[in-house]
Amino acid sequence: MKTKEDLYSSFGPDDIQREVDEFNNGLGMNVLQSILTADAEVSARPVLELYEYAIFGDLRLCFSDGDEWLDTRTNACAAMVETFSCYEQIYGDIVDAPAIALTEQAAQARIRIDFLRLGIEPLDGAYSISTREMAILCRMSEAGIRNALSTDSSRPSAKKYGKHLFFDAVKAHDWMLNRRGYTPTQLPEDGEQLVKFRSTIGYGSAFPGEGEFEGID
Repeated sequence: MKTKEDLYSSFGPDDIQREVDEFNNGLGMNVLQSILTADAEVSARPVLELYEYAIFGDLRLCFSDGDEWLDTRTNACAAMVETFSCYEQIYGDIVDAPAIALTEQAAQARIRIDFLRLGIEPLDGAYSISTREMAILCRMSEAGIRNALSTDSSRPSAKKYGKHLFFDAVKAHDWMLNRRGYTPTQLPEDGEQLVKFRSTIGYGSAFPGEGEFEGID
């Protein structure tokens, strides 16, 4: 089993499929649960499709499968994570879903970066991404990202909230371009093609909100 730090740099479709299979295989372990979980089996397909965009910036399915593609798949990830958590609380430790959760976080961060690169205003006022999200997008550990930032004099300025650092999404993108594991999205020339997906930028994790970014020593 991979650790969380290992997953940041190496999680993939096999990890996602395994988490879904473990959840489905854990259903119906007793009579009451069988009644309550009838037809509850879930599919890995929406998460696997979102993974291609979240990690590699692949927009082909986004533009070929309707206006709500990002919406439905990002919601599917969030729903799976919540569902797995609820089943764990009710029935015991059925399955953990770190790869699915990381796919959702990567998608949230990439959506924010891509929209802001196109000049599309975020609906939730979130203009930043965290070191954790940068680590997932760069296929690095969070410690590795922090170390790289601390030794780079050209690093972007940050906001510090508690133990967490947040960076302007576009400036973080520019910095990540020099990281070997980061794959930028090849955005369409016509940014209006993505405007129809604006609602998906509202799924951000703990962002610091608006304000100026100040340098962190």
